[in-house]
Amino acid sequence: MPTTITITVLLLLVISMIYGFYATQQWRKENRGETVRNEKDYFRAGVFYANPHDKRFMVPKRFGGGYTLNFGNPISVVAGIFIIAGLLLFYVMK
Repeated sequence: MPTTITITVLLLLVISMIYGFYATQQWRKENRGETVRNEKDYFRAGVFYANPHDKRFMVPKRFGGGYTLNFGNPISVVAGIFIIAGLLLFYVMK
């Protein structure tokens, strides 16, 4: 059972990273590589990105590599809840 959960979490992580990469590429094409807004203004506490005008589900992190959820997008909020619920479920079942 824990192996199945681990594989599922890793699969979801890989899918979300691939989606984030392609969504960012699409966003850059739409904006012709120009940043029309100052994205650092939308980072809360330097970590959480919340921009309701940005359609992307995931955005590149400010520092380092990888992606973070756009909490201005309702889909990201639901995904964040599922991630936290999954981690809590994993902890309780342990």
